[in-house]
Amino acid sequence: MKVELNSGIHILKKGFILLCILLYSCTQEALEQIKAPEPSGWTEEEVASLLAFKVGRFEYNTNTGNNFDNTAIAILNHIPSDKSTDVNVAEKVTVEFSEALDANSINENTVILSQNGTRISANTSVEGKILRITPTSPLSYDTNYTLLLTTGIKDEKGNQIQSDYSFQFHTAQKKDSIPPEITATDPVSGQTGILSGHTILVTFSEELSADSVSADTIQITTDTGNIDKNYTVSGNVLQIIASPYLPTQKKISLSIKKEISDLAGNPMSSDYEFFFYTADDIPPTVKATNPTNNASMVSPNSKISILFSEVLDYNTVNAATVLFQKDGVPVEATIELKDDTIWISPLSSLELTANYTVTLTGGLKDLYGNALAENYTFSFQSYSLNLQVAAGYTSTCAIIPPGNLKCWGMGSFGILGNGDTANILSISEAVRLNFGFFITVEQVSVGISHACAVLSNKKVKCWGDGAYGKLGDPNISEIIDINEALYLPFPEDIVQIQTGSFSTCALSVSGKVYCFGINFNGQLGNSNNLDITDASKAIPISFNPKAIKISSG
Repeated sequence: MKVELNSGIHILKKGFILLCILLYSCTQEALEQIKAPEPSGWTEEEVASLLAFKVGRFEYNTNTGNNFDNTAIAILNHIPSDKSTDVNVAEKVTVEFSEALDANSINENTVILSQNGTRISANTSVEGKILRITPTSPLSYDTNYTLLLTTGIKDEKGNQIQSDYSFQFHTAQKKDSIPPEITATDPVSGQTGILSGHTILVTFSEELSADSVSADTIQITTDTGNIDKNYTVSGNVLQIIASPYLPTQKKISLSIKKEISDLAGNPMSSDYEFFFYTADDIPPTVKATNPTNNASMVSPNSKISILFSEVLDYNTVNAATVLFQKDGVPVEATIELKDDTIWISPLSSLELTANYTVTLTGGLKDLYGNALAENYTFSFQSYSLNLQVAAGYTSTCAIIPPGNLKCWGMGSFGILGNGDTANILSISEAVRLNFGFFITVEQVSVGISHACAVLSNKKVKCWGDGAYGKLGDPNISEIIDINEALYLPFPEDIVQIQTGSFSTCALSVSGKVYCFGINFNGQLGNSNNLDITDASKAIPISFNPKAIKISSG
């Protein structure tokens, strides 16, 4: 209810209130008198509205009474702390004040971040009592920083800090992120003649964390299993001692696992492996040769192999220590060492019925430097080719030296195997068919419209008309080029092939017979008259005693 102002005292009282507020000079007693009820004058709403008025540092409301704030704001805490070290370069600088801040008072003049005395750019943000300072560029490693807060900083009521405030901190050194590397080993990888009591040394590019080295991060093995060991870490050197000793005459393999780390905790980038050979005094010996000594009927396209009792030193295997001769004359050949076996590959086919000799000299050594005790010699003779002519219904094929094939006659269905279906009327026009390097033809058979051959690798190829599956593949209608013919998938070596009119049979080394193709008269011999068009599904037929030759019509 509005009360009329009918006395000058009320006007004076109202003016006193306004003056009190504007001059920031209201005492608690004065304010209580102003608030005291009068028999007439202002409404309670008018008094409450005036007493809730805010100017500068003055605040008053009817619930709490006077809250007159003129106390300077204080800095309660900050991160990092003064003179702190090892500060993360990603750290945000945070300052906590006693009062909520006036965000407008936070600027480049009141908040100054310096790096080694030079001011750097930074962004600031205010959240109530919290001031956050974020450098526009990341802090540098191992650097001094100073934050200066000036008296221009105010709270929401205009109170300032009493004096400038500064603190310092130092960032952490840059963390090592480079993984350790193995720079040397003793023995070096591949070294020979190492004594059984040798201390193995592994040198790294930097000092190791001893805690990262364990029995699981070091493995020593031979072909018979793991070797027990002891180990110590001294700076950047790992020492490994086999317990009790390294086995003699062995290849020793070491694996250093990537879990090993440096002092900064950086692990190796990958496992590291090396090997060496312990010493022995036993010379290598010849265990076997192929061909055997005094062998005859050796294929002209054979490779010669010599198996030793141990791995040889690659550097000692050459034409001076491995002599390959025919009647005392050197034969051109490549000589290779693969682990414990020497391979001799003649550059051309061996001469038929010629005598050959291989001599291994004392210059051959094992990995420990032990030489062959005495020269080793073996001899063999190459065989005479099984020259053969196979006549079919309209075509003929012949095996010619040094194991190739020539076919002539009707060329239908590609039965001549030369990539064409034209007829060849003269032997002189027949194309020499070569089945591959070091592969010769041992036997050939020609049918009405297809032909097959047994090769020196005891495998079979067929070509020509593929009707009724007589080429051994139901998906092939014809093959006109022997180079496109595939090896038939028999489960064992084949020694003879025989082509019929519409079927094919093969005799294996064990005496079993495999037949496929048309079977309307039971010519496949498998107790039924069902055709077999896939050689891999041919049913093996056994004989007692075993078959030694086959023929078909």
